[in-house]
Amino acid sequence: MTNFDFHYFLGLEVKQGEGEVFVSQKKYAFDLHKRSGLVNFKSAAKPININEKLQQQDGTGQANARTFRSLIGGLIYLAHTRPNISYSVGVVSRLLGFTDKDWGGS
Repeated sequence: MTNFDFHYFLGLEVKQGEGEVFVSQKKYAFDLHKRSGLVNFKSAAKPININEKLQQQDGTGQANARTFRSLIGGLIYLAHTRPNISYSVGVVSRLLGFTDKDWGGS
């Protein structure tokens, strides 16, 4: 088997040491965060407000649905390997019909 010198592969950051391999998704998560356009926003005290009532038309403009779906896909990918975010990602993925600017990051 050949050893390849790679540092970032399929969304995984890989660091190889003597007899060990460290794999992290930190860079993938940060790149996804940058792509969302929400880097300079403050974080919330709670990961998601389950009591929020959403409406199909609330007066805000439409966000790019393709970008929003792409971000949701990236979050689902992360959720498969990070069970601690699975619930929030599941709730957000149900919001695909709500692609207004408030939820779409535009």
